[in-house]
Amino acid sequence: MFNCCPKFIFFSHIYNSLLGLLLSFILLLLCSSNIYAQVFINEINSFESSGDWVELYSNENVDVSGWILRDGATTKVKTIPEGSIIGPSSSNYLIIDAGSRLNVDKDIVKLFEADDVTLVDQITYGEGGNICASQIGESVGRLPDGSTSIVRFSLQTKSSVNIDQQSLCPTPTPSPTESPTPTPTATTTSSLTPTPTASLTPTKTLTPKSTKTPTLKPTSTSTTESLEEFVEGDILGIQSESESPSPTEESEESTEKSKVSIFSIVFIVLGISFVGFSGFAFFKQKRLNNNEGEKNKEII
Repeated sequence: MFNCCPKFIFFSHIYNSLLGLLLSFILLLLCSSNIYAQVFINEINSFESSGDWVELYSNENVDVSGWILRDGATTKVKTIPEGSIIGPSSSNYLIIDAGSRLNVDKDIVKLFEADDVTLVDQITYGEGGNICASQIGESVGRLPDGSTSIVRFSLQTKSSVNIDQQSLCPTPTPSPTESPTPTPTATTTSSLTPTPTASLTPTKTLTPKSTKTPTLKPTSTSTTESLEEFVEGDILGIQSESESPSPTEESEESTEKSKVSIFSIVFIVLGISFVGFSGFAFFKQKRLNNNEGEKNKEII
């Protein structure tokens, strides 16, 4: 039983170390689950006769091969070719030719991963969006690159850094509402023809003999409540409540860069320390057991 204790201590340390490494691995997976969040639709042109184009931006190396661009009608605009990489190793900007697939006045540009399900980024412009559509020589994009602020640029910056040259959207002038002209109502006057009054012929009145007038006893009259005294509101007791719509918050696109948590590094260091300590304790105990065994042999 004495010899089993060091083994138990050793395996317990091994178990704790493996548990720490497992937790560290899980944290690494959680931290890297949003690896595509650094790819943005950075600039859009939908007006030029030469063709529409979409600029993608990333400050880290990302392979976007097979990713898909779609418009507001969920129509496939373009599938990014194989071997397309965005990042410092090649270029932080990738231009996707969209032909004439984007609408001039309004549209939504969406970027999906290769599975055509995971939405990476999107920009809405025109009616229903947070920025108006671009005109000749203009574009719509993020300022600065990769931010959540979307503006309309007076100068296109294709394959380069977006500069602060904004083109403000015009404010629409409300058209006056015409008031309806009241229509006069025609009134008709009816003339009544007088009705001749018939002359009455007097009739003889018979004088009755003395008659006894019966005395009537007072009768109790029952008072009934009129149904009209009940107000519909009092009977039903129902009061309509108007629900004030809760204001909706404008969705904002927020993307964060993935970073390895420092806690995972701490767990890895602790795991390695546990393994080293367990090995040291095991060999030290084994050495003590050997020394005691030799002493016991000498005594015998």
